[in-house]
Amino acid sequence: MMWEISLEKLPPKGIMLLYFKKQLVFKRYEIKNGELVYDGEENLSGETPIECHFFDDQTEYRLIKRDAQGDVIEIVLSATEEAYMDPDLIYVEELLIKDEYRINVNIPEKLSIVSRYRYSDNDTLELKNYRIAIP
Repeated sequence: MMWEISLEKLPPKGIMLLYFKKQLVFKRYEIKNGELVYDGEENLSGETPIECHFFDDQTEYRLIKRDAQGDVIEIVLSATEEAYMDPDLIYVEELLIKDEYRINVNIPEKLSIVSRYRYSDNDTLELKNYRIAIP
């Protein structure tokens, strides 16, 4: 399908959101017998995605391809980290998912985006990172 994925860093089951140049893949997945198993019949072994997000309600595992540098950024974000952050610097919003993505593959109606902010050296508020989650 793509790059080397650290299956031990993925939530055991959740939703995967893959961005390709010409399509978006939004599916439920599960790790069974040490392999990534997902709903649907799409063959994901051809083109390499630009971004991959694997998430549940507590954790997101993210891979981002950087063409210019020729490498991949790997990030694991968890709700546990947010418990130690200033609550005034965390903003949660819920986004509705288009029916075309959710109805046939049992995706929830909404997803949460947990934005993590920080103050820069000159005291301006800036987005540090975000985590996608199942509400």
